[in-house]
Amino acid sequence: MARWSRVVNLTAGQYAFTTTTDDGVRLYVDGQRVIDHWGDQGPTPYTASMALAGGPHTVVMEYYENGAGAVARLGWTKTADLPAPADYQAEFWNTPGAGSGPAVPTRAPDLTRTDRAVDFDWGEGSPDPLIMPDRFVARWTRTALLPAGIYRFSGASDDGVRVYVDDQLVLDKWRDQNEPFTADKILFSGPHTIRVEYYEGAAGALMRFGYARVGDLTPPAGFDAAYYPNTDLSGAPAVTRQDEDIDFDWGLGARPRDCPSTASRRAGPRPGCSRRASTRSPRPPTTAYG
Repeated sequence: MARWSRVVNLTAGQYAFTTTTDDGVRLYVDGQRVIDHWGDQGPTPYTASMALAGGPHTVVMEYYENGAGAVARLGWTKTADLPAPADYQAEFWNTPGAGSGPAVPTRAPDLTRTDRAVDFDWGEGSPDPLIMPDRFVARWTRTALLPAGIYRFSGASDDGVRVYVDDQLVLDKWRDQNEPFTADKILFSGPHTIRVEYYEGAAGALMRFGYARVGDLTPPAGFDAAYYPNTDLSGAPAVTRQDEDIDFDWGLGARPRDCPSTASRRAGPRPGCSRRASTRSPRPPTTAYG
């Protein structure tokens, strides 16, 4: 059996992952099993499609060979771009007499709408005739597919502001103020829910917020490969190495565990490697991954 693991940088988009194996195969992307054909078979292609944010993604392929021919191949291609992020869902509440640092109401909002961006200077006014110029609370929520990296959340508010990412508080200035704010956070690729809470006390009303990717998370190159002399991926592997790609056709010859010095070859064993005898079992092996 063999397991290949790799973190690869991808641009945001819809991707098709294709495996071709003889015999069984399982493929995981970011821990999600997307291909599972764990049985004896001749060389057979399988494809799974999924949307991915730009940035590093963990790809793991598991494979077993039970007898006769041995083929293991993996590839992927970007098939489409992703749509633009959705607008913010905005909610507003009137909070007369609430004072400084009010709680976000649990009742239905007095106004709901969608906002393309959170970038408002209402001055002495308000977001809408339904909302009073002073003493109101607002909340903006959006889910965006983001590439992995270091993100900076910044803006300015008059008065209080709180910022949450995936329900984790990353910035808390819930007080009367008129000043800029900033906070940095590492995010892994995938969907992230961003929530901004704001309250206006009195006088001027201002709320500006945005975020940007300011640093990269750089993955290593190649696949971390481990070849096991058993059918359940237990114990120590017989061979570990770096494989640039998964594109092997060992035919009837020795596998890497029988001929570790030929680990980097993609088409059959080195002359002189022993041929491994094998028999087919009535059911495929199991693994503990995922």
